[in-house]
Amino acid sequence: MDRKKRKCYTNAQVAEALSSIRQGPVFTMSSRGGRILRLSGHRLRQQYSRNGKTRWQCSTHMNKGCKAIVFTIEGGAVYARSKRGARVIILEGYSFYHHRTTGPKTRWFCASHHNKGCKAAIFTVRDEIIKANNEHYHPASEM
Repeated sequence: MDRKKRKCYTNAQVAEALSSIRQGPVFTMSSRGGRILRLSGHRLRQQYSRNGKTRWQCSTHMNKGCKAIVFTIEGGAVYARSKRGARVIILEGYSFYHHRTTGPKTRWFCASHHNKGCKAAIFTVRDEIIKANNEHYHPASEM
């Protein structure tokens, strides 16, 4: 009995797929009525949802040890991992990297063009976006 093996994706690959989708993730329902998040052909199931934040986990390979996860925020922001494993926020096709944390407040800067003068920034408190300047002088790009 030949079973077709499906490939499992890492957090970085899922984040990369998400960043390549300009219009954002696609939410669907499973055959059993569960919420499904589709990212460029990848399939994640809703693990839990609290205070406007939802955690999504690999739906096809989690029982085989796949650790791919994505967090979504009600406002359309997604917490993911960069290619090197750093935590990033993806908002409207733009990615933001963690700059610094002072007390409970964290500042995130544009990941692709901050060093070239882009002033876009996000401020969070305990992973909740409290302020966002998402005005970039450049088009959205790959992470």
